[in-house]
Amino acid sequence: MSVLVSFQPGHAVILLVIVVAIPLISRLVRKSKYRYPPGPKGIPVFGNLFQLPPKYPSAQLMEWGKQYGDLYVQLQPYSTCRGLIIDFEAGVDGDFRFTVQLGARRWVFLNSMETARELLDRRGRLYIGRPEFPVTQDILSGGNRIVMMTHTERWRNLRKIMHQLLMASNSETYKPFQDVESRALVWQYLKEPDKFYEHGARFANSGICCFHQSCLWLTIDAAVIFSVVFGRRTSMRDQNVQLLFSTIEDFLGSQASPSTSLVEQFPWLVKLIPRPLQWFRPEAERIYKKTLGVYAAFLDDLEQRIKDGQDPKCFARDMTELANKYGFDDAQKYFCAGSIIEAGSDTTRNQINILLAAAAKFPAWVVTAQSQLDEVCGKASRLPSFEDWDQLPYIVAVIKESLRWRPNMTGSGTPRALIEDDTYGGFVFEKGTTFSYNHFAISHNEKEFPRNEVFLPERFLNADLQDMLKGHLGFGAGPDASGLIAHRTADCTQRILPKNLNQPTHTNETYFAFMCAGAAFVKSLKFALDDDPMVDEVARKVMLHMSSDGETVAGPYNNEYFIVLSMTEDGTKIKEITEFLDSRTFLWVTEAIQKVIKESQEQA
Repeated sequence: MSVLVSFQPGHAVILLVIVVAIPLISRLVRKSKYRYPPGPKGIPVFGNLFQLPPKYPSAQLMEWGKQYGDLYVQLQPYSTCRGLIIDFEAGVDGDFRFTVQLGARRWVFLNSMETARELLDRRGRLYIGRPEFPVTQDILSGGNRIVMMTHTERWRNLRKIMHQLLMASNSETYKPFQDVESRALVWQYLKEPDKFYEHGARFANSGICCFHQSCLWLTIDAAVIFSVVFGRRTSMRDQNVQLLFSTIEDFLGSQASPSTSLVEQFPWLVKLIPRPLQWFRPEAERIYKKTLGVYAAFLDDLEQRIKDGQDPKCFARDMTELANKYGFDDAQKYFCAGSIIEAGSDTTRNQINILLAAAAKFPAWVVTAQSQLDEVCGKASRLPSFEDWDQLPYIVAVIKESLRWRPNMTGSGTPRALIEDDTYGGFVFEKGTTFSYNHFAISHNEKEFPRNEVFLPERFLNADLQDMLKGHLGFGAGPDASGLIAHRTADCTQRILPKNLNQPTHTNETYFAFMCAGAAFVKSLKFALDDDPMVDEVARKVMLHMSSDGETVAGPYNNEYFIVLSMTEDGTKIKEITEFLDSRTFLWVTEAIQKVIKESQEQA
């Protein structure tokens, strides 16, 4: 007798009971085995999604932290917002059946520095996984963005490459890029302080939204991140640069779209819905192909320059050699280099602007910083260099405090997935649980940081001052290979701190700083400054027409110019001017320089 014939109506009841009982029993077993911290009540399926504001959810997360302690748990769907790193927008201490059935995840937020360091750093090998984000990682990134990868052999090899190329010894290679660009940044601040936002964006090569037509000509020279990654300064008029930032905007926009968020919240939709019916796929695949093409163009350009006999010292060159050793395909190499661009652009701009905001709101520390700079470097007699680092403890403290005072980009860091069961503080966490931290709450903990809303660099003047990863989570809760480079970039913004952020200072000391900056860019420039105000004025005018893109290891330069000034041995007169100009700027720059020299000769 067949199974179908022998099946009786009563069997259906038994089957229904079994179907209902299995998840209930599973839930009871899991509940008895695992113990999680408490969390806020929410509604089934959506959790606390509607209890958090779509912008700046950190304040609410901080309140929950005060209520539930250093750890609190949420069962939540995943929700994205603008940015490569996401904010977590939901939570529920409700019915687990619904979260399992509809794809909700269990999130544990860490609300103290010690807890975050203990779990995500000291026990980092257990918290090394990543939650599943099918659109962001698999479609938009082709599985190639390292920040979204879980712990696989490919991820381990990529991590080895990153650590090898960004470790402290190799960071010395990138110091000239940071030094050159920081001098250009200071010059732009002093010349047009009201456009500080555009200058910071240029320095960091930030989002294209900053580069509208009115400020395009202010941003034509290069920025740190392109020099570090691809070994050349670039122009915002470069079509590939414009495409790059357009691609990043597309990526962020797609990440934030409701259709993408829905699939990220419920990853099983990708497997359930037939590929032709996946409404989110065509746009995501278009963005992926566009991104791949843009990164390929930059890497192909680097390879061509190498074939032409140039020797650019940069991340992408060394990365390509190591990637070939591990057998990575072209797509993975493109994204390995591109990920550094993505991670180092907007974050740098944000950090610079945070520092400026702190200077405007709490000017007292600026005076102290200026005093230390004057003591070490003389009163604007020269600009500080990396060699002065150990003699500028207050400047180091300023950088650390800026990372604490207003956490950059995201308030939660990159989400981690537990790869094995773990216990902590009487709680038992299940494999697969997602962990993150509330950066704002941690950095504004009144017990650890008294007067937490005040920008107070003095709080970091302690034994851990020179340990750049201690005292804040600016580079995450775990070890960060790029921390040294990022700290040095922040230090570059400390070149000159104007007393009034709204008006440039017009003093001989300021123009002397300009001259020092120019001297560092041009190898053949012999520089000295006489007390004669006429000579000072001549030198100043000439230098103001000098581009910041002189002969540096970051070349070559596109559509730009520089001027080499040869001075008399006593430094009081200009002996020779050698111009390196493109055709579009040759005439007006030449005429301007000749006019200045003619006027000075007539006055003499």
